[in-house]
Amino acid sequence: MVAWTAVLFVILQIGVLLTRGSIHWRTRVMRWWSRAMARCLGVHTTITGPPPSGGFVLVSNHISYLDVPVIAQSLDVVFVAMAELDRVPVMRAIVAASGTIFIDRRSRRDTLRVSEAMENVLRAGRGVAFFPEATSSDGHDVLPFKSALLEGAARSGRPVHFAVIRYKQEGVAWWGDINVKELLLGLLRMPRIDATIEFCGTVSASDRKELAQKLWSEVRSRVIG
Repeated sequence: MVAWTAVLFVILQIGVLLTRGSIHWRTRVMRWWSRAMARCLGVHTTITGPPPSGGFVLVSNHISYLDVPVIAQSLDVVFVAMAELDRVPVMRAIVAASGTIFIDRRSRRDTLRVSEAMENVLRAGRGVAFFPEATSSDGHDVLPFKSALLEGAARSGRPVHFAVIRYKQEGVAWWGDINVKELLLGLLRMPRIDATIEFCGTVSASDRKELAQKLWSEVRSRVIG
């Protein structure tokens, strides 16, 4: 996994220089890295429903660091992630270099910057994905969705795609006070990890809080149902 990350990081940097930082190149390498990481960790992903394409906004429930490669291995997408992820070993290099938009959730002002960065990605014809719970859970329920990053979609009337992620095995979830290093070591010890991502459709609303509530209801009904 570390070797693949190092190799793809070098390829990415060369490509960034040759393409002048093209978001298309960045998302393509992110997809390659996600597939390689899934193979290294023994992640077998079942995809149901039609994945979105072009410029789209996608949200899903959040269970584990594995959620990122589970989504990205089938989509050309840029993630919005908490700033703390930039300090996670192994993932840091490729995730940051692939165009990930980092947000400081403690700063309301930073939301405006991130929203504009999201619009730039959408105008380039690529997708944006984020986890509106703003944290991760144990996978058995879904925490309320934060609405701040849905402002642009609500204002423009853009439909928001939603997906549901599930894992068959226990010990995959990262939540509460679970240590990141211990989690990663536990994942490496697992002979196989079975993941499912279900692309469910879209939701629209002109008010961001209403949009967040609708999306949360749709995702939660599938997780607990």
